[in-house]
Amino acid sequence: MEKKTLVASEQKREDVVEQRNEWKQIQEDFDIEKFVFIDKTWTKTNMTPLYGRALHGK
Repeated sequence: MEKKTLVASEQKREDVVEQRNEWKQIQEDFDIEKFVFIDKTWTKTNMTPLYGRALHGK
């Protein structure tokens, strides 16, 4: 059995490496002042349980 990796093997393909390099060059022209980030994770602090479970008196 071979150990699994966290990196996709496709990242080593020549065409993917070329596209990634092109993408990095395009990003240099972005005006970061115009970016708007929308958090859609739906994380809510009020979803945390208020009570735990344990044997009586513990």
